[in-house]
Amino acid sequence: MDIRAKLKKDRLQVRTLAFDGNVSQESHWTIHVRNYSRTHGFPVPPIDYKKYDVDALTKNAERVYKNREVYFPAGFKNTEMGDAFLLQFHNFAGKKRNKKDDAADWFISIIELLHELHLVRYKETFKIDGAIKSISQRTLADRI
Repeated sequence: MDIRAKLKKDRLQVRTLAFDGNVSQESHWTIHVRNYSRTHGFPVPPIDYKKYDVDALTKNAERVYKNREVYFPAGFKNTEMGDAFLLQFHNFAGKKRNKKDDAADWFISIIELLHELHLVRYKETFKIDGAIKSISQRTLADRI
C-alpha cells in the first residue's frame, strides 16, 4: 500500500513536514521531497526546518515519558523500523554515553513541534498573560 492510500484509509492529513537540519541538509532534503511529490502526485506542505536545542528541551520529554503518556501504534514494535526505534528510545541514557540518540532527539523535537502547532491540551500553567506559549518560547521564570 502506498503512502497516499494509507493516509486516505486512516483519514490522516499531512499538516506539517518538519525536518531537523543545517543549510546544506535543507537543500538536499527539499529536493528529495519535491521529487517524491512530483513522482507520486502526492502534494506535501512546505518543509519547516527546525533547529531545536534538544539538550535544553529534554525535561519536557522526560516528564511525558515518566508520566507514561507515550503511545505507539499497535504492531509498531514488530516492524523493522519500530524495533530499531524502540531499541534506541529505551536504551537512551544521556548524550555523554555517545550512543545513537536519533529516537530520543525525535521524541524531544516532536513534543516541541506539537506545542508550536497547538496540538496538545494545555493546563492553565502553560498560559502566560492569557496566551498559550510554546515551551521553548517561555522564559525560565515561566517554566517554574
